[in-house]
Amino acid sequence: VSTQSTGDISQTGFGEDTASILAKWLNHNIQLESLKLSCNDCGGSSLLFGKAIARHLNLQTLDVSRCKFKQPQHVLRGVKACASLQSVALSQNELPTVAQDVLIKTVQAGACRLRVLHARDCGLSVKTLGNIFLAARRADASLEEIDVAANKMGKEKLVQHVGQCIQSSSTLKSVHLAGVGLDSKLLTPILRGIMRSRSLRCVHLDGHPKAKRWLRMMPKVIEACAIEELTLRNAGVVEEDVAAFCHYWKTATGAMPLKVLRLERNKALEKPGVRERIAQMVTVVRAANSKFKTLITFVPDPEGFGPFKK
Repeated sequence: VSTQSTGDISQTGFGEDTASILAKWLNHNIQLESLKLSCNDCGGSSLLFGKAIARHLNLQTLDVSRCKFKQPQHVLRGVKACASLQSVALSQNELPTVAQDVLIKTVQAGACRLRVLHARDCGLSVKTLGNIFLAARRADASLEEIDVAANKMGKEKLVQHVGQCIQSSSTLKSVHLAGVGLDSKLLTPILRGIMRSRSLRCVHLDGHPKAKRWLRMMPKVIEACAIEELTLRNAGVVEEDVAAFCHYWKTATGAMPLKVLRLERNKALEKPGVRERIAQMVTVVRAANSKFKTLITFVPDPEGFGPFKK
C-alpha cells in the first residue's frame, strides 16, 4: 500500500470517522500521483485533508467532488500549496466566500500549475467566475479545461468578460458552461469569444432552453475556429434549427473541423419522424460537401445521471 501511486476511493460511502483516518494516512503516505475521493462524506476532516494534500510532492490529479466538506477553504489551501497538482475537481461542494477567495488565489498565484479545473455547481460568485477565466488569459496561463457548469452567469458584464478571456487565451481547449442561465442575448459575447479563439476544441453549452434559434448562429462560429466537439443538450433546439445548420453546410466552402454535435434531451427532436428527417438532411449535406464529417447524436447519455452531472 505504501508504494501505490493511485488512490481511488470514490463512491465507497465512507463517513466522517473513516475520512479522518484516511486523511491521517495520507499525511504520512505522500507518494500518490492521483487521489479520487468523490461522493463520500469527508465533512469534518477538511483541515486534515488540506494539510495532507499540501505535503504531497507528486500528486497531479485530485478529485474531491461532492465530499460534503464543512470548511472547504482548508482543502483549497492544500491545493494552493501543492506544486505538482495539474487537475482538480471540486464539483458539487458548496463553497462559502472564504473558500472562493482561496480558489481565486489558487488559480492566479498558487504554487500549482493547474491545467484542469472542475467546479460545477459550487455556488460560485460573479467575482470568482470572472477571476477563474481571467487566469486563463494571462501570458503565463496553464489552464486548458474549465468546467463551471450550473453556476449562475446571468450578468451581461460577466459574460462579456468571459467571452474576452476565451478569445484571448492561448491555452484553453475545453469550456463547460452548461446550465449557467444564459439567454440568446447573454450567449452572444460567449459565442463571439469562441469564434475568435485559436485554442478551443470542445464546448459544452447544454441546458439553455431559453436561448431560442441560436443553433442557427453556430455554423459561422464553427467555420471561424477549430471546435471539434459541441454539446447542446437541453438547449431548445428544434428541427428547423438543425435544418438551417445543415443547409448552411450544403454549400459552404470553409473549414468544417466539427467532429461531434451532441443534441440529446432536446424534446422537439424526439418527436416521431424527426430523427429520420434529420438523417436524410445529413445524407444530402454529406453528398454535396465532402468536408462535412460531423456526427450528430441524439441518444441519452449512458451514465443516466442528471442533466448537468457527470
